Amino acid sequence: LAQQPTGDELKLVSSSSMRIEPKTDRSVYYRPVFEHKGSTLSADSGYLYKDDIGRQFFEAFSNVVITQPNGTVIYADKLHYDA
Repeated sequence: LAQQPTGDELKLVSSSSMRIEPKTDRSVYYRPVFEHKGSTLSADSGYLYKDDIGRQFFEAFSNVVITQPNGTVIYADKLHYDA
């Protein structure tokens, strides 16, 4: 029961391209835009992966922008996001 999806997963809105790294089983996205709980996350590139118990993580690189529902915009060069 604890490992069933909760509906709180990152949702891919768009990406220019994507590939899966065979050795790590991580998804690599180029120019991704994700939505999570009303916030929008975008970057030049990023990895999306899950750990052994199903928790979802997003590592984003270069031109990271987070837009929150209240209008707050956060800019960064790198992001580690725990969904």
